Amino acid sequence: MKLKTVYIGLIFTLLLFLGIGSADALGLWKTESSKVPVKIQQGDFAGAYDPGDIRGSFSLGDISETFDIPVEVLAKAFAISSEDPSNFLLKELESLYEGTAIEIGTGSVRQFVAYYTSLPYESDDGFPSTAVQVLKDEGLWTEQMASQLDGRIIDQVSSLSTSESVVTLDETVVKVDQDEATDEEHEASTSINGNTTVADAIALGLTLSIIEETLGVEVDNQQITIRDLCTNNSLAFSAMKDALNKRLP
Repeated sequence: MKLKTVYIGLIFTLLLFLGIGSADALGLWKTESSKVPVKIQQGDFAGAYDPGDIRGSFSLGDISETFDIPVEVLAKAFAISSEDPSNFLLKELESLYEGTAIEIGTGSVRQFVAYYTSLPYESDDGFPSTAVQVLKDEGLWTEQMASQLDGRIIDQVSSLSTSESVVTLDETVVKVDQDEATDEEHEASTSINGNTTVADAIALGLTLSIIEETLGVEVDNQQITIRDLCTNNSLAFSAMKDALNKRLP
């Protein structure tokens, strides 16, 4: 017996709604982009959420809920002053800490979360001294962390936008003029950072085509920094920096 077209349409619609309803009930149907990182698939930490998949679009509230870290702890670690820090987006850290000798951004949060939860992750971003103090207050600070962060712990004098920064190295605070730090970073850097220009990236071994392919934009000025290039094209610098560093020879 052949079913009429109208009945076929009704059956298909019914099955569609039943499928969506079942998926929604099981938590499998999502209409919004997920603010939950993927889980680690292998090794001793399999099944735990991966700090390395934390993205700039995540808020402190998202991090708190996923990794069970109080929002107040996260806000204190990154010196975020807000009436409701749970809504603070990680991508805003780059502008909040603009001018530091070493970039503090999403990678810094990934590192803090990893340290706080004892999960695996290593970043080459800067790490605020306020986050170090939080780890010490919580009894989580170790010599291994100090070794990993050697030369990358950043503290700001008086404000987060000041032109003079304080770089904390092995508990010794050394004031560094921002312009001098920038020059030294250009000379010694072996990876993409906030002060790296397109020309610098090419000198490190990337080709112009690789840079354009990775960023998805055309480059007509090789003296522009990668950070500014990302800002001008509404790209997340932390994500693009990580992607370019992975393609370095």
